[in-house]
Amino acid sequence: MIFLVVFSLLSYVVMRFRNRVADSNREPAQVYGSTQIELAWTIIPILIVVVLFLATARVIHAIQDAPKPEEAVEVTAIGHQFWWEFRYPRLGIVTANELHVPVSDPAHPTPHILEIAFR
Repeated sequence: MIFLVVFSLLSYVVMRFRNRVADSNREPAQVYGSTQIELAWTIIPILIVVVLFLATARVIHAIQDAPKPEEAVEVTAIGHQFWWEFRYPRLGIVTANELHVPVSDPAHPTPHILEIAFR
């Protein structure tokens, strides 16, 4: 849909403002921009990016500082060159290439914390 709209507008502009033989010796009118419009289309995108940055930073901060539940299963995933090592520190289990997630009650799901490291 967007492609059709853009293609249609582009086709219209190309056909409407194409170079004509009668206009080949004439210089086009020199139009200078409005300082207010140029400031607006510079400042508004900057404000949008700043607002999105602040919202993203707030969410990332909230996620990283969230308290870990006591009943959470902690898993440390270590990426080696050709395989993964999964360590379960509380359970004293180490597996290779297989992440085992214990089954929990759907009404009260057990949270999992996955920490990823590379070697």
